[in-house]
Amino acid sequence: MACRLLQPRDSTNSLIPLMNLKPPVSFGIPLNLIARILTGPVIFVFVISGMAPQTHATTAPNIVLLFSDDAGYADFGFSSQQLGLTTEFRTPNLDALASKSVVATAAYVTSSTCAVSRAGMLTGRYQQRFGFHYNALPADLPNEGVPASENLIFEQMKSMGYATGVIGKWHIGEQEQWQPQNQGVDYFFGMLDGANDYFYSDSTNSIYRNANLVNWGVEPSFNNIAPDPVRGRELTDTFADESTQFIANHANGSEPFFLYTAFNSPHGPFQAKSADVAEFNGTSLSSTRKVAAGMTLAMDRAVGLILDRLEDPNGDGNKADSVLDNTIIVFANDNGGANPSYHNNSPLEGLKGSAYEGGIRVPAFVYAPGLTPGVYDKQISTLDFFPTFVAAAGGAIPANLDGVDLMPYLSGANTNAPHDYLYTHNRQNFSAVQDGEWKFVKPEANDYWRLYHLNPDGTGEDVDVSALYPEKVAELTRAFVDFEVQTEKPLNSTETYIHFGNTFVFRNIFPNTSWSTSGAWLNEEGQSTGLNRVDSTSNLIVVLKPDNNVDYGSIVSFARAASHSPTALAAGHPDLPGLGETLLNEVRLEGSFTGAGNRTASLTGNTLMVANNQEGRVAQIGLHATDDSPTGSYTYNIAVDVVLYNDLHLTGDGTANFQFTGDFRDFYTPRSLIKQGSSHVKLTGQSTFAGDLLVEGGQVEVAGGGITNARYLVVDTGAEYRQTGGDVAFDTVIISPAATTTLTGGVFTTSDVVGDLVNNGAVFKASDATRMFLVNGDLTLAAGSLDLELGGLQFGVDYDHFGAAGLFTAGADLNVSFTDGFMPTANDQFWLLDAGNFAGSFSTISLPALAAGLSWDSSNLLTTGVLRVSQAGILPEDFNADHAVNGADLSVWETSFGQLGGRGDADADYLVDGSDFLAWQRSYGQSSNFAATPEPASLAIAAVLAACAVGYRRTNSRKSSNR
Repeated sequence: MACRLLQPRDSTNSLIPLMNLKPPVSFGIPLNLIARILTGPVIFVFVISGMAPQTHATTAPNIVLLFSDDAGYADFGFSSQQLGLTTEFRTPNLDALASKSVVATAAYVTSSTCAVSRAGMLTGRYQQRFGFHYNALPADLPNEGVPASENLIFEQMKSMGYATGVIGKWHIGEQEQWQPQNQGVDYFFGMLDGANDYFYSDSTNSIYRNANLVNWGVEPSFNNIAPDPVRGRELTDTFADESTQFIANHANGSEPFFLYTAFNSPHGPFQAKSADVAEFNGTSLSSTRKVAAGMTLAMDRAVGLILDRLEDPNGDGNKADSVLDNTIIVFANDNGGANPSYHNNSPLEGLKGSAYEGGIRVPAFVYAPGLTPGVYDKQISTLDFFPTFVAAAGGAIPANLDGVDLMPYLSGANTNAPHDYLYTHNRQNFSAVQDGEWKFVKPEANDYWRLYHLNPDGTGEDVDVSALYPEKVAELTRAFVDFEVQTEKPLNSTETYIHFGNTFVFRNIFPNTSWSTSGAWLNEEGQSTGLNRVDSTSNLIVVLKPDNNVDYGSIVSFARAASHSPTALAAGHPDLPGLGETLLNEVRLEGSFTGAGNRTASLTGNTLMVANNQEGRVAQIGLHATDDSPTGSYTYNIAVDVVLYNDLHLTGDGTANFQFTGDFRDFYTPRSLIKQGSSHVKLTGQSTFAGDLLVEGGQVEVAGGGITNARYLVVDTGAEYRQTGGDVAFDTVIISPAATTTLTGGVFTTSDVVGDLVNNGAVFKASDATRMFLVNGDLTLAAGSLDLELGGLQFGVDYDHFGAAGLFTAGADLNVSFTDGFMPTANDQFWLLDAGNFAGSFSTISLPALAAGLSWDSSNLLTTGVLRVSQAGILPEDFNADHAVNGADLSVWETSFGQLGGRGDADADYLVDGSDFLAWQRSYGQSSNFAATPEPASLAIAAVLAACAVGYRRTNSRKSSNR
């Protein structure tokens, strides 16, 4: 019988209203009222009020961004009181403004150092994307700046018709191309670097007005602020004068204005006016804390003057010209407090320079006309300021920004969290990913990754719970790597700290040379250099060339910057999967071998992770090396394991021997191995990637190990898949008509094959998932074997089935075995084979032993494809093999009715249907050992047939469509 082949299977709101309290009329609101507003038992119960339309319908809002420097988390009245604490620092103007604002209790910067934090905020992009990791110190010149290709907020706002001003600390580039006047800033007054004395000195002065150094100490105060009687004019007061004068010059003008006032207070050097320090006499503050308090008070005074000028731009006492009702004001700090002798980060763990909350969680609030005051507790980032300002000005938010427009969240229009995750990453110093409640962090350079469950106030970084929540560790690891592969290595420093370029050629200076060996590489300029952990990014390309004279080993000797530090590894903290690999974009094997003998290059050591780079260049191993020797051969042995973050392309037309003895595996998403070019590769590792093996060109040979979890094997026209060993399993195999598939060894498992398939020596097995091995073309068994397992009677579930839509040519061995303790009984049958036509014969048929008295009937294997169990004296209609055809057999037939095969199939047509019932009826009462029993009543038979008729039609239809 020729059968038709079975077809292949194919939260809550987060704004706390200021309960029945009306906004104060002036900014002189008492601190005790602020404390009642910002604290209390309802601090994390959220109800949202909407944001009213802009007051000036035809005028874009003015924007003022206020940024403090290194301030302690609890050193402002509004932040300390919100935490339920008290501070002896005094910030009445900031507190008053905060009472009219939405206070963000979970605000984060992108790094815990000054310049790096600013680079992220002022571009709206994680600064790691463009390699800004160093803190723009003198040692980093002349490469310290934000790349000119990045769009700063000043350029964006200027393009939208804004007048732009920067007062204070710039710190994102001192070279001319990075200076404010070349970055969209109309007016600049401040320092280009990271610090300046607070009192004028010729030897330390670095304050510029636009591009010119200025003696600010002798200039008059725009606000008539009294100088220190001994040391003269103070810098923070000067920044207040410049900021207010900028407002006076631009308020109610033809253009809206964008003012960024970046105070350097209370950053060192720790200097304050004597009068400001004296304000804290009689307090419990230490002498150093009094200085910091005086510096903070000066900054708060400057904020008060800025607010006054917004209310009265021309300073005549008449507020009719006020622009406050059309101005957005944002306040934040650049990172956590740096020095516990001066700054109070309570109750947070850690300081500036770490990824603890004390380094990256900062006080912040947003004031906007019509925005209901309150407290917002979901995590936001200083990255969000850029898109918030652009949206408020009516512009289109650039698509490449990492921040979001905060206004829909702060107003309550959007109740989701602004960010699923926030990230920080600074060279090998620290890294973190957090989702608001959970934080996975390597806090400092010589530390290891920990998992913390954060409290709403940011505490909780005292108990590592990673061992208790491995699934959360895995989730946050994946999230961090998703971010990390889109980042660049540090670029904003000098050759002392940076290996410039991303392509490095290996120099086999020793028989076995580690990647971190000084001078082991040539950079893009042909200079001898080394590599280290910070070079390991998705942009890294390493090149290994043949050596005509010696064998050599190239040893991957480091992981990447985010991995556990060597100190942590030595202390017994092994790297985590996903974080401990060496990340790169390409291993390139290129060059010509012309030596006389046989030579080998081996790549060993740490596991690699391959990823597409930021520009989308695909992850690849370039197989370009050519064997041009008339007498020798060259072999590359890639003995490292490879983790596929993205699909990996094995590409190139090289003629050397390319052997992979390591394993290929996915990171967490199924990824594919794609062979391109005319080169040949040999795989002997045990690979578990869950994507596809696509052979688009050349040859892929599996000679050992195996591929045990892949989805598709696709062999394109002109390409070859060869298997000489190993154990492979594919869900589906697709073979193009002009492709070559050579199977001479190993185990080959699948469920569906599209195309013709020839076995010349492999062991064919059906998929465990479907128990099927179906070929929609011709199946030729020239050698090797078909191995089938029987574990029950249910077709497609309990035992294996091989089929070919075309010609099934037998010739190999057929091996059948039992599984799971299964033992058949008489009249059991198994539909093992199916084909459009059968030809040939099996070399051998190996069948498992049966119980005494039973025997195999394989006479129909190459006609109907059915293997049957026989027993002398047992009629085919004796379905339960009790030596009597009786009512018990009718029950078996009823149970199996409509099934493919199984017990109840008297006529061996592999369908339990009405014809089997009629056969049972004809034999009813027959037995070799028992007397005949009465024939069942005809009405009972009719009832049984009627009850089964619908099921028969449905099942028979299914059989016709599937076979």
